[in-house]
Amino acid sequence: MVLALHFATKRVRQSLHDFPVWIQRKFEDSLSFLRRNPFAGKRLTGKLSSYWSMCVTHSCRILYTFDSETLCVHKIRDVLRHGPGPRL
Repeated sequence: MVLALHFATKRVRQSLHDFPVWIQRKFEDSLSFLRRNPFAGKRLTGKLSSYWSMCVTHSCRILYTFDSETLCVHKIRDVLRHGPGPRL
């Protein structure tokens, strides 16, 4: 699982080069947490085995999923919260 996660996130890492360095570091911190505990995050049904979120700013959170069948990392959604609202 950890090795598959490493290869699956290479594409996501390459797309992060357009972002500022501090966002890249936050993403790397999320990945290092997953490497320590590959089953971290809520278990999802179907082929999506786990997810993790990265808080980019106080109002923006990005949710990623790891597809265990295709070994891909997918960005599910950006959440912009204005005022109190449901949390992820």
